Amino acid sequence: MARRHRVPDVSTLEVWNLPVLGHELWQLLGTPRVDADRRAGVPEPELARRLMPALVEALQLLVPRHVVEAVWLSGGLACIEGFGRLLAEASATLPCPVYVAEDPRFAPVRSGLRLLARSMERRLNEPPPSASHVERTTGKAGLNEPPPSASPVERTPGHAGLNEPALRTAPAARIAGHTGVNKPPAPASPVAIDVGQTSIKCASPSALRVFERDTTTLPLRLIGTPRPADGHHIPAAVRFIAGALRTFVEQDVTVPPDALCLALPCPLDNALVPGGCTYGWEGHTRLVADLLDAAKLPGPGGTVLVLNDAELAAEAAREDARLADSGRVLCLTLGFGPGGALLERG
Repeated sequence: MARRHRVPDVSTLEVWNLPVLGHELWQLLGTPRVDADRRAGVPEPELARRLMPALVEALQLLVPRHVVEAVWLSGGLACIEGFGRLLAEASATLPCPVYVAEDPRFAPVRSGLRLLARSMERRLNEPPPSASHVERTTGKAGLNEPPPSASPVERTPGHAGLNEPALRTAPAARIAGHTGVNKPPAPASPVAIDVGQTSIKCASPSALRVFERDTTTLPLRLIGTPRPADGHHIPAAVRFIAGALRTFVEQDVTVPPDALCLALPCPLDNALVPGGCTYGWEGHTRLVADLLDAAKLPGPGGTVLVLNDAELAAEAAREDARLADSGRVLCLTLGFGPGGALLERG
């Protein structure tokens, strides 16, 4: 069953619409700007330079506002030629260091695999179920009630009492997917998927892959603009994401996934109801269920952790050794529009 995963010490920040240089941040620091520059013939080495004024202006506002000790950047824009070198020059006046992920595009989704492993480890260390989980072999009768069957009483092997029904932990009382009585296994075949607004990144322990969004068949639907009245855009988005996941599993994963980390580019409440993004699926209560049903993943009893993509990026930042001494870190994902999260380590 899918569940909302809350990353410890991480809170999301809405930064895409931050006012900078007379525009909203996404208009100056996002793939629409880069794509427009490419269409206009701007040379590739110049693309990153044109992003720097908006990025530095945003950091000059956000660093003191959130009192951070470091900034960590990931996302496809950080892969543009010359980005790291130009950033080092442009951010020299900031009061804290700015780091770019060593693998900007894939750092978050790789972290999703490790997140699944840690989640299973925590479950391994959980105490066994309480006595209330113990059931009679004949059903879910209370401990002091006789079994609701006229069949002969099953005795516990070795017990001499004639009237003592056998007690054991019923299979239904075990956590789905566990082996043994109380302990879940580590995921044998984890898969992480980082759904961006222009591409999807997939990862397994042995493979990485990107699926680009075709905006001619799946148009970008900006927040605040009208959605199609018939709602056809939501099944179309589901087909794209589930299709990418199925293709990745069929072509790049040798063992069917038993654990899935799913990061989405939108706010998510505890019931997995999504907020706004350019897929236009805000408020669609069955989004995650529809995605998993269409992908037919994971297998029975599999683990599914669902979170926001900026939260996953912050989890990747937590693992960066360069930030080991930084208690408060501003994490920005640079893609279609910047996503933000604050990592606060006590």
